[in-house]
Amino acid sequence: MVTLVRYPQEDASPRLREALLALEDTAWPPEPGAPAACWPSDPATYLTSLVLVEDGAAVAHAAVRQREIRHRGGVYLAYGLSEVVVSPGRRRQGLGLLSSRSMSRT
Repeated sequence: MVTLVRYPQEDASPRLREALLALEDTAWPPEPGAPAACWPSDPATYLTSLVLVEDGAAVAHAAVRQREIRHRGGVYLAYGLSEVVVSPGRRRQGLGLLSSRSMSRT
């Protein structure tokens, strides 16, 4: 069964963090000898995540990042999608699109 989980990144359980890192490794494999990755990589810019979980494994993930931008004396808060990734065995099934569309409605 596939479960849709939405949560602020700081509330992610250690088990979910490990599942997300494993999913990200399928899309962006770590360099040999690189230090272990942490998630989220930059907590100051992360706002929320949407994860599809199946049998304890993350099969799709999309995140929303936020950043304050200063321009010509004005301050603007910008948001954007980040880390849209789908497990290789589940690609071409619309899960990335589902994650992205679900995130845009939150």
